[in-house]
Amino acid sequence: MIDEALEFLGKSRGNGRHRPASRPLMTAGDFHEMTKPTEELIRQHPAAALATAFLVGVIVAWWIKRK
Repeated sequence: MIDEALEFLGKSRGNGRHRPASRPLMTAGDFHEMTKPTEELIRQHPAAALATAFLVGVIVAWWIKRK
C-alpha cells in the first residue's frame, strides 16, 4: 500500500544509500488549478460553504472529545 502511494507521488522508498532527485511535487500553478473548482463553488454558495465548514468543525471537535 505504501509503495503504491509513493509510486503515485513519484517517489521511491530509498534504502538510505542514495537520495532521490529533489523536485517539487506540485507547483503553485498546479495547486491553483486543483482548488479553482472549490473556490468557484464557495463563491456561488457562500452560506452553504460556511454552514458546511461549521458542521465539519463541530463533528471534528465531537470526535476529538469522544476519544
